[in-house]
Amino acid sequence: MKLKKRQHLFRQEDKFESLYFIRSGCVKSYVTNPDGDELAVSFFLPGEMIGLDGLYSKHHTSSVVALGDTYVCEIPYAAFERLCSEQPLLQKHFNELMSRQIVQEQEMTMLRGQKTAANQLMAFMMNLSERFERLNLSAVTFRLPMTRKDIAGCLGLTIETVSRMFTAFQDKGLMEVSGRDITLTNVEGATAIRH
Repeated sequence: MKLKKRQHLFRQEDKFESLYFIRSGCVKSYVTNPDGDELAVSFFLPGEMIGLDGLYSKHHTSSVVALGDTYVCEIPYAAFERLCSEQPLLQKHFNELMSRQIVQEQEMTMLRGQKTAANQLMAFMMNLSERFERLNLSAVTFRLPMTRKDIAGCLGLTIETVSRMFTAFQDKGLMEVSGRDITLTNVEGATAIRH
């Protein structure tokens, strides 16, 4: 199915019925607190699975919205369970995907625990770079699928801080930034700031 920019795949509290795999594009998962504020939780790229948050409670604990034109493949969970019981290799692959997603969520949590805003943002950028590389895309030159506001919300920073950090990284020769287009010009230096 095709999602247009800002179209929701599902919303927090919706009934869990399917898993989704991103074919192209990017989505953001977020939670809404009791005051109505949105907190970005994570971003998903092609090849990544969405919907596991509803597996336990049978209701989604987050909302997922497309950041641009996005194509997703929906797999009804009941049918998927039947297939897994018939094909052990599929179950093994699913377990590996779940494990990868757990690791990815842990990485996102670690990003928020970095010491400084510079550490947080650089860790976020290097995480994206690694994920693009897993997709056989350039890990050095890429276009951010999310806005600075999305990044700031995900890391618990202000948009001004994120913009200031991008400028500082550029001034230090670590990356070239042109709108959403990023080129990592000093990967070693960027990796050093990440930790």
